[in-house]
Amino acid sequence: MCEFEIILKKLNVLEELVTTQKPVLNIDECARLTGLSKSYIYKLTSSKRIPHYTSMGGSHLFFKRDELLNWMTAHRVPTMDEIEAQAISYVNKTKLKTK
Repeated sequence: MCEFEIILKKLNVLEELVTTQKPVLNIDECARLTGLSKSYIYKLTSSKRIPHYTSMGGSHLFFKRDELLNWMTAHRVPTMDEIEAQAISYVNKTKLKTK
């Protein structure tokens, strides 16, 4: 890899970091942050399944970075330890009620 390619690669990494730290993102930046394709993001916006904003004329889409991060992490899957703890808690509560 030549020096120019190394510098270009580093610039791309820096651009990526700066882009994903902006508070308001466009569709390309949203796709980069979420890892989703633009076409799928358009589908999500049209079905109102992803938080987004439109320009006054409705021709541009915007996304708040913090809302996207919240949306991406909204459906947390519990660990087996958490599930077991909930099951034990449930069993203990139902035992107390039946006594």
